[in-house]
Amino acid sequence: MESGPPQGVPGINQVTIPDLWQQQAVAFLREGKDVVVHAPTGAGKTLIFELWSNAGRNRGQAIYTVPTRALANDKLAEWRARGWNVGIATGDLAENLSAPVLVATLETQKNRLIAGDGPSLLVIDEYQMIGDADRGLNYELAIALAPPRTQLLLLSGSVGNPQDVVKWLRRLGRHAEMIRTDHRPVPLEEVFANTLSYHVPSEVKGYWPRFCAKALAENLGPILIFAPRRAGTETLAAEIARFLPNPNPLHLTPEQKQIVGPQLERMLKTRVAYHHSGLSYAVRAGVIEPLAKAGQLRAVVATMGLAAGINFSLRSATVAASSYRRDYVELPLRADEILQMFGRAGRRGIDEIGYVLVNQNEVRLRDGYPAHLSRSAMVDWSALLGLMTAAAQHGRDPFTEAVQVQQRLFTTKPILLGVEESMKNPDVPCGLKTDAERARHVRKRVRQMLNSRGDWELTPPPTEKALRDICVMEPIPESALNLLKLRTGAAQRKASTLRLHGEAPHPGPLSEGVGRVERESGVETESRDDLAESVLSAIQLRPALTFAETIEKVGQGLLCAVGEENGRTVYGRCTMVAERAGHDRVILVKWVRRLINWHGRDATLAQWNEKIALLIQSRLAQRRTPVIRFDDDEQKITAVLSLADLTMRAPVDSYGVAIWHPIEREVVPRDCAVCPLVPVCRQLPTTTGVAMLWRRLGLVDAVGVPTRR
Repeated sequence: MESGPPQGVPGINQVTIPDLWQQQAVAFLREGKDVVVHAPTGAGKTLIFELWSNAGRNRGQAIYTVPTRALANDKLAEWRARGWNVGIATGDLAENLSAPVLVATLETQKNRLIAGDGPSLLVIDEYQMIGDADRGLNYELAIALAPPRTQLLLLSGSVGNPQDVVKWLRRLGRHAEMIRTDHRPVPLEEVFANTLSYHVPSEVKGYWPRFCAKALAENLGPILIFAPRRAGTETLAAEIARFLPNPNPLHLTPEQKQIVGPQLERMLKTRVAYHHSGLSYAVRAGVIEPLAKAGQLRAVVATMGLAAGINFSLRSATVAASSYRRDYVELPLRADEILQMFGRAGRRGIDEIGYVLVNQNEVRLRDGYPAHLSRSAMVDWSALLGLMTAAAQHGRDPFTEAVQVQQRLFTTKPILLGVEESMKNPDVPCGLKTDAERARHVRKRVRQMLNSRGDWELTPPPTEKALRDICVMEPIPESALNLLKLRTGAAQRKASTLRLHGEAPHPGPLSEGVGRVERESGVETESRDDLAESVLSAIQLRPALTFAETIEKVGQGLLCAVGEENGRTVYGRCTMVAERAGHDRVILVKWVRRLINWHGRDATLAQWNEKIALLIQSRLAQRRTPVIRFDDDEQKITAVLSLADLTMRAPVDSYGVAIWHPIEREVVPRDCAVCPLVPVCRQLPTTTGVAMLWRRLGLVDAVGVPTRR
């Protein structure tokens, strides 16, 4: 039932008896519950808030958020005209912020809400903005982090799964109820433009002027046309105004003419206008919208983005394009966007039926329907880091705070930060805080070598050492070597078991108590213990110069014995330096002539003894291969060289002993060897997670506290 507003109830405009679903929504609000309302455009969703607010039951401030600044300004003007004490906050305008009712864009309230400073009631009109690629993050965080004492009233007519939103709110610990109605106060009817039979005069040129002329002649006006872009609305409106016959020009007041300017004044004179967010508030809300609501305009061309934001409806609505351009990409209209635009057809209290006009692009009424709402794929990292900073300042764990926030988002798939498993077991020997770091750490293979004392230690980088200082480990039988390596798994398994039961693993070196480790780990018995001890006792080091395989690639010449040390042969190199040519002459080999810079091929035996041999000894000593002796026979003279001063790369153990090709094994890191969580860490993904990326970028420190960066 519709009539004028009753006396003494300024909050109810025209509708004196609310529909049952509206009364039920208000009842839920009065019970302190959150309410999710699904109702078609124009059904009266806003009336729920007006009834609640005007009944005097609002204890504290109520914030009514809308998707556009234009709609916020419109609500401000409408409610102030009723005598309400209303403030506004839209980013570019902030006025009377402590008023009982504050109209705002949600972005202006996000930081306040996530900081825990919420109003008594937060109304989110067109909450389907959660799925918006640009603004959805703000809507989602505001709802997810609104303080428990703040009631929520979510309004929309284009969400296909409002029950999932209710489940989300209940998962957040809220008492939420859903109100749903599919009844439209003004039903919609589809009309095909090509079925309109009115004959348009030939002087009316262009598709859209002729389209509007036919529709107006069939009493389907006024018409609301949605166009893709701002420039497109102006161009299309200008075309319609130019060719559409104008038997009844509109006369503007001097104040209206001053507001709109001469160009728009000429267009309005033909009862045609355009409407987009680039127009000033005075032009939109002061002239165009009042004229449209009063039925003074025949056609209004508006941008698609304002479908959910404009606060007026016309008898018919149509869509001029089936796609629009966004960030240099052409995107098709979504079903819920089409539903929003067609929902503007039909004026409640004026029209019995609203008309959807199907034009050449064939966007039809059936193409518009509520869409499944899901969150955008983005995450508001800056807001998340801000929450982590606040948590650290209050003595809470930043990573725990971040995970809890992510778990509150509107999603069925968890948004992982890469610290979830680490949070379950925060106290670990490695001290790593992110899952990826633990996964990579446990997969590292630490290289150990058997040192000169028979202990396992980390293999150091090889260094250059003289051969005289390098040792070689005596060969160990394969079975004994396997036993030594077996102690790795036995000791680590025992240490993990001890730690799991709260006992400290034995701190001694691996060579101590080999049998003890194996017995405690259940490996086996005294015979194996004795065998392990015998292996360790059998480990002996010998000089590298006594081991032919070590020096087979060092120096030049033939490998030969040059002496003995502790009963072992010491090896060096022997190389021919000259051939005998009779009893008193020698022929020097080519490399010797170059070495001593000798001219000619031969020399006398006296020259050899007095000069050449001394030169060879001097030059070879400079090359760190000193001559031990010259062996002279009837055919040649051979130099026996020492290799002790030549260098080779070898690891040096913790006792300062360089060992060539030491016995090595690969084990897990030492901290993992005493940690029972190794199987868990092995299952973690090694991919770089969000938290680890923050660490690399220097956005957070090792424990998750955001840095000044």
